[in-house]
Amino acid sequence: MKLYTASSEETLRARKLLTDWAGDGILTKAQYERLEQETISELRTTNIFLRLVLFLFTLISVGGAVALFFVVSRPSEQTSGVLFLIFAALCYAAAELAASQARSVSLWDRGSARRLLGRFSVRGNAGTFF
Repeated sequence: MKLYTASSEETLRARKLLTDWAGDGILTKAQYERLEQETISELRTTNIFLRLVLFLFTLISVGGAVALFFVVSRPSEQTSGVLFLIFAALCYAAAELAASQARSVSLWDRGSARRLLGRFSVRGNAGTFF
């Protein structure tokens, strides 16, 4: 599912290149300011500290909910593997839904959140089956 238009993605890439070029001295201050005004984006990026805090909060919340479920229900080992797969699918669906609803989060934030969640879920499931 594509969350952003191609022009929004291109604008984000162009703004990053402008910042890099200005930092390297390729663009003058006047050129940078003029080009920056031409590449205005409606998307915002969040601070790295906030990203980490939100990631840890989500990780602890989801881990606690799954752990509580397993403590209360006490499933067998074979059933646990199937339940981990179900929880992974639910977490991925929730991440997709949240990403499609949140318009103020940048492209990098959404993509990285999905990739991290997917890796976390797959690694947890693989450990259950082997």
